[in-house]
Amino acid sequence: MRRRTRAALGLALALGAPAWAPGGAGAQVELTGRLQQELAYRYAAAPALTKGLAFIQLEAGAPVGTAGRLTAIGRAWYDPVLDFSEPDRINPDLAPGDPVRDAFHGAELKELYLDVLTDAVDLRVGRQIVRWGLLEGTRITDRVNPLDFREFLFRDVEDRYIPLWMLRASYYPTWGQTQVLVIPDMTFHKPAPAGSEWEEFQLPPDTRKPKVSLKNTELGLLLGRRWGETAWTASYLYTWDDFPAAFRSVFGVAGALTGASFDARYERLHIFGLTASRSVGPAVLNFEGAYDHGKHLATDTGALPSGGNEIARDIAHWGAGVDANVAGVDVSVVYFQEQVIGWKPYIPVDRVERAASLLMRESYLHNRVDAQLLVLYFHAGHQYVARPRVDWRLTDRTKLSVGVDLLGGQRGSDPSDATAVRDFRFVGYLKDHDRATATVSYRF
Repeated sequence: MRRRTRAALGLALALGAPAWAPGGAGAQVELTGRLQQELAYRYAAAPALTKGLAFIQLEAGAPVGTAGRLTAIGRAWYDPVLDFSEPDRINPDLAPGDPVRDAFHGAELKELYLDVLTDAVDLRVGRQIVRWGLLEGTRITDRVNPLDFREFLFRDVEDRYIPLWMLRASYYPTWGQTQVLVIPDMTFHKPAPAGSEWEEFQLPPDTRKPKVSLKNTELGLLLGRRWGETAWTASYLYTWDDFPAAFRSVFGVAGALTGASFDARYERLHIFGLTASRSVGPAVLNFEGAYDHGKHLATDTGALPSGGNEIARDIAHWGAGVDANVAGVDVSVVYFQEQVIGWKPYIPVDRVERAASLLMRESYLHNRVDAQLLVLYFHAGHQYVARPRVDWRLTDRTKLSVGVDLLGGQRGSDPSDATAVRDFRFVGYLKDHDRATATVSYRF
């Protein structure tokens, strides 16, 4: 049976066939996938070809009984750039002993879950990704899954989120929707591999990680309802902070070592969230807010009364955005702000952090060519990321993308320098990494 299974799957993959029937009867296995080749050339400081990534992803799905469906998504990748270039050319800051080659190949089970749809409730059990919130990239309420920083912020959304083993139950009463999450998985943010050109920080080797247990399980609740013309959601997430307490977070997506003591440990966090969305004429207005209770922040070394230890503070986040079509161009503008409640001068985080984003997109040639520009701006250090890109759908299954990734602002100091942590800049630290990119992808 195993030999027959492998042969059938191999034939389906070779032919791009969508189905396989075990034993010629019963359930049908649908197999789809994506082949992708990515190139990147850094043309700023230390010019070099830094990426030649070959990537494959396979997705298999099959019905289970009359109300269930099993989905499995796996991927593998290999980057041959080190076969014709020295590691220190790709990363001039490479330190002796950095396992840089580990960043250029790998394989993983991305997702594996069972959907069960009933009249009362929809269940999804397994390794999965859950997206909350409205404002893309702000991570205000969208903090169920941790992030993978292996390529800074430049992976596609589906590649940046780390799936977690969990139970998701969705119920749709007459008044709206209810979603419950039960997450026993103790997986957290993953920094860029040591020796990678995108490395900014690493977890201390003795970081204390909570064990998988009933008392350590994360819980989430989302309620949604429409009142009049406005769609609302309220959420609560009893989670673990995805950065250890010896790190600080910037807009929920960055971290830097702080203090002289690296007693890094993960702490519990309560996140209360609210979103609202409403159409006003041709535009859509979005609001998102969250209140974090119990965020642990490091303090300056030698500061009194903290003396470099971590202290708990609450943090308020909010963001507002508008989506509209202006003269044929899709435009999305977002403003974001977070504030530390009870901030003190010895806390190495600004009392208020601000950021904004602009996304513009327009289609040409009967929607076969898309041109877009994404700009992120962080007020601290006047940091920015700009990503102009053109996507050309060569066929219904093949797409070519070319673009440029630009980073700028104040560079700040090395994040491993605990005495200069106030000067760390998440984006500006990589300001010399401007690059041109090209990607060809084929879906089958």
